[in-house]
Amino acid sequence: MARTTRPAANAAGEETRNRLLEATLSTLAELGLAKASTRAIARRAGVNQALIFYHFGSYEGLVTAAARLDSERRAARYADRLADVATLPELVAVARELHTLEREMGSLKVLAQLMAGATTTPELYTDLQGAFAPWIDLVQAAVARALATTPLGALIPSREAAITIASLFVGIELVADLDPETGVDRLLDFLTDAATLASRFAVTAGPPQTGSSTTTT
Repeated sequence: MARTTRPAANAAGEETRNRLLEATLSTLAELGLAKASTRAIARRAGVNQALIFYHFGSYEGLVTAAARLDSERRAARYADRLADVATLPELVAVARELHTLEREMGSLKVLAQLMAGATTTPELYTDLQGAFAPWIDLVQAAVARALATTPLGALIPSREAAITIASLFVGIELVADLDPETGVDRLLDFLTDAATLASRFAVTAGPPQTGSSTTTT
């Protein structure tokens, strides 16, 4: 008898877990990290609050799992588009396209809250860093390809550049909210121009000098 009921029990548990993850993401988007309590999340999911601790061990475990799900979904959305990136202007063009998609989906609000949690909440810092890995890794690969054929590839660490781009992705949205007259489109126009200039400079500047040819006697 136990064997016949186990699959149903596992399916129910998986459904509850998924409902909690979705409720966490939607609560973060609407209320922010500071107000996304276990009570608020459980209420939105329509489950007993104790099930959060049963499935995730802690509030931090739930938020980390939600962040990982969000990161994996973002990486999946971006994978095909970023796979074709070969230059800095192409990278900015793809970022612009995907930024629009994220805004329409409301995902940027969640991402901003999770990034804020990673930097301001000690209990979440290490775990959230790992949760962002799928997205950062994808951006890093695109950055490395875009820089590989230019002298900038020897000067700019791709990992640090990927993290900077990820931060800008959220930061542009936040700054635009503070300064509506500037707007996201104008900020992205600026980044497009900057990427084009950097790409042209990298081509005309030639390979970086690793040492001086001048000798002293």
